Amino acid sequence: MATSATEEKVTYTIVEENIADTTFSTKVEQLIVVTGIPSKAELETALQKFYNTVMARRFQYHDRATHVWIYIFGTQEQAKADQGLWLGMLSRTDDYKPDITVQEERFSLSERRRKQVYLDLGDAELKAIRIAMARFPDPPQYQKQLNEVMIEGSEKGWVFYSDN
Repeated sequence: MATSATEEKVTYTIVEENIADTTFSTKVEQLIVVTGIPSKAELETALQKFYNTVMARRFQYHDRATHVWIYIFGTQEQAKADQGLWLGMLSRTDDYKPDITVQEERFSLSERRRKQVYLDLGDAELKAIRIAMARFPDPPQYQKQLNEVMIEGSEKGWVFYSDN
């Protein structure tokens, strides 16, 4: 399937792997960082592939891992934070089927809420452009001044507020 130039390729990198192989059990934990924005199905597929790779391995005390935990994070910082910031997780204990969980929320917001935020930001930008154009009909002037105001607000940490 062809991808457009604007689509970002989704790649996965194991940033940490911990193995505890004893006579009682063999436990494998993998922390993986994804680049790009994978869909729920892509996360589930990736978790399954990493799991299959782990289960194909042989260990000193066991023919296969008895416990597996695989976590996919959006950034390396999130992986190191150890605060449950994963996007997708696979867990398997003993002879049970692996359990896959994919976070439906990002940034503590559901997809529905994130879409609404995106639409609200677009509406606010259009409103700001209309106001700027009414005050400064010359497009280069309003664009320049709007950009300067946005930069100033960002540098000074101004918070967007609406009483609606």
